[in-house]
Amino acid sequence: MNAHKNRFSDYFLLVIGLLALLNLTACSQLSNKKTTGELDAAIDNKALAWVLKPPKSNASYDRVVTLPINGNIQQTKALALSKGANKIRQQVNAEMQAHYLKTLSSVEDSYGEFEHKIRTKVRDSIPSLQYAQPKIKAVYENKATKELSVWVQLTKKDIASSLGDTLLAADKKLHDFIHVSERGSDLAQLLSVLPALPALETRQRARDALSVFLKKPISLNSDELAGLLNTYITHKFDELMVNLQATTADSKPFEIYLQQSLIKQGVPVSVRRPDLIIKYFLEFDDDGVAQGKQKISLVADAEMINDLGGTFASVSKEYPAMAKSTSDARKQAMDAFTADIAQAIINATMNYIDRVNKSQASQRE
Repeated sequence: MNAHKNRFSDYFLLVIGLLALLNLTACSQLSNKKTTGELDAAIDNKALAWVLKPPKSNASYDRVVTLPINGNIQQTKALALSKGANKIRQQVNAEMQAHYLKTLSSVEDSYGEFEHKIRTKVRDSIPSLQYAQPKIKAVYENKATKELSVWVQLTKKDIASSLGDTLLAADKKLHDFIHVSERGSDLAQLLSVLPALPALETRQRARDALSVFLKKPISLNSDELAGLLNTYITHKFDELMVNLQATTADSKPFEIYLQQSLIKQGVPVSVRRPDLIIKYFLEFDDDGVAQGKQKISLVADAEMINDLGGTFASVSKEYPAMAKSTSDARKQAMDAFTADIAQAIINATMNYIDRVNKSQASQRE
C-alpha cells in the first residue's frame, strides 16, 4: 500500500514538473518572438529614416532610389544603383563645370581670336574628368509594398582622391615641354610647345574640380612651369603672322577682301614677315539669275606654306552662292572660302598636337 502511494506521489510530481517545464518553454518562446519583433521594427524604423527622408551630408553626394521589385531583386538593385549614380554624376559634373567656366572667364580675355579657337578645340577634344564611382550605402526591401530602396553614395573624399591622381598625371606631362624650341619662325616655335595644351587644360580642369571638393585653393610644384608655358603660348600666338599671295593676276584684286575676311575668322593676316604664306587662286563663274537673285560659283584653292617651304594645310573646293547682286554673291562665296582656310589651319594644328602626344605616349609605354 505504501509502495503504491509512493509511486502515485512520484508520478504526480513528474506531471507537475513537466507542466512547469512546458509553461517555461512557452514563455521563453513568446519572449523570443517579442524580442525578434521589436528588432524587426527597429530595423524598419532605421531604414524608413533614410527611405522617407533622403540623407544630406556636406561630405558626400547621396541619392535614394525606390523601385518596384519586378522578379529579380539583384536586377532591381543594379537598376536603382545606375539611376542614383547618374543623378549624382550629373550634380558633380555641373558643380565642376560651373567652377571651371568661372576660371575660364577670368583668363580668356587675354587670348586672341585664333588662340581662343585652338584652345576651345583642345578643350573639346580632351576626355571628361574621370572620378570615383558612386556605391551602394544601404538597401531596404519593403515586403509589404514589394519595393526596393537603394541608398547610393559618393563621398567627396573618394572624388578628391581620384581627381588628385588625374591632376598629378597631367602635371607630370608638362615636364616633356620644359625645353621649347627657339629656332625657326614663330609658328615653328609655337608648334614646339602647343602639344602641351591638352595637359595644361586637363590640369586646370582637375585642379579647379579638386578645389571645389576640398574647399581650398590647390598649390602644386609645377604651378610656375604651367604659368610660363601658358604665357609663352599666348605670346607666340600674338606674334604669329600670315601673308596672302595670289597665284594669278586675276586673283589679286580680291586680296583685300580676303584679308579682311580672314582677320574676322581670327587668322592674323599682315604684310609683316610671315610665319605662314597662303598661296591662293580663285575664279568666278556667272550662273545666271534664279528667283530674282544672281547665282555665281567660286572655284578656289589655297595652300598654306610654312617657313621651310612645306605645306601646312590646304583647301580646294567649289563654292556656290546666290544674292541680290553679283558683288554680294561673290562676298558670300569668299567668306565661305576664308572660313575653310581658317578651319584647315586649325585642323592641321590639332592633327599636329595629336601626333606629337601619341608619339610621346608610345615612347613612355
